[in-house]
Amino acid sequence: MGRLTLNVLLSFAQFEREVIGERVRDKVAASKRKGIWMGGPVPLGYDVRDRKLVPNDAEAETVRHIFRRYLGAGSVRELIGQLAADGVRTKVMQTSAGPRGGIPIQRGALFHLLKNRIYRGEIVHKGTTCPGEHPAIVPKPLWDEVQARLTDNGPDTRGLPHRQSEAMLIGILHDGHGRRMTPSQTNKGAKRYRYYATLGLDPAKAEPPAWRVPAHDLERIVVQRLIVLSPASRAVANPDRDERLVQLLAEAFAARDLLLASPALSIKDIAERHSLCRKRFAQLIRISWLAPDIIRAALDGRQPASLDATQLIKADLPATWTAQRELLLPAA
Repeated sequence: MGRLTLNVLLSFAQFEREVIGERVRDKVAASKRKGIWMGGPVPLGYDVRDRKLVPNDAEAETVRHIFRRYLGAGSVRELIGQLAADGVRTKVMQTSAGPRGGIPIQRGALFHLLKNRIYRGEIVHKGTTCPGEHPAIVPKPLWDEVQARLTDNGPDTRGLPHRQSEAMLIGILHDGHGRRMTPSQTNKGAKRYRYYATLGLDPAKAEPPAWRVPAHDLERIVVQRLIVLSPASRAVANPDRDERLVQLLAEAFAARDLLLASPALSIKDIAERHSLCRKRFAQLIRISWLAPDIIRAALDGRQPASLDATQLIKADLPATWTAQRELLLPAA
């Protein structure tokens, strides 16, 4: 009866969360249709007073200067260098962690600034533009001229089919420091070279150098590993391999990774943190330090018939590899 009551209460709580979420979204949409600024990063050229955007005269002139310089430069790449030479920086925001911003304007931020309809006194919500409560700081002729130049300089994709990226690891690859990696390419003559490179390094921070690896070599290694791990390929390539034994080895290496990731914790603490059986976790740790030739024999299906997952998990494994070979790989 207690479980039933708990499930009913959880259902009502979930329903209440969904209703609150819908009301918040409806409130935001209704406010933006009225032209009310609903918060977020304050754009360069404005300050916030009483939750409303009010022009900052000095920054507003900087915004108009950027728009005019773009028409003279002709491209965003040239404009970035000119603005850096002029000392133009992003807006400085005061946060709980201290000042943020005040860095040279980069390509993405510059494109966003040149296309931001807030500067025309408008609010955009899901593709719909509404008149805003705040005044415009960029005159309409200058705005229209800049938008026309952006359109002319952009890629002409009309009538072309959508070409999907050839990068098979896009969105899932990280470098050795945990930073996302993104596909990139260079052309030399008629040949194209693809790479994966570390994404979004902050020039104001002292970070390790960006990684850049050839895409073809990395993707080939990944494909080979997937083929090895595929259950179908295992059955064809290694019909004598004990899959339960291989799975046990995989669990052992995963357990060792957990142990190495928390050197300050005991085996008991790590097992409790990950809801694992302490005894089995300790057994898996011992298995993870098996001699390399024993592991290779198991992966290749060359292990003795007596060596299976049950025997390995129960075995009192010696610490030395020589003694492990004598125990698990007796001479024929």
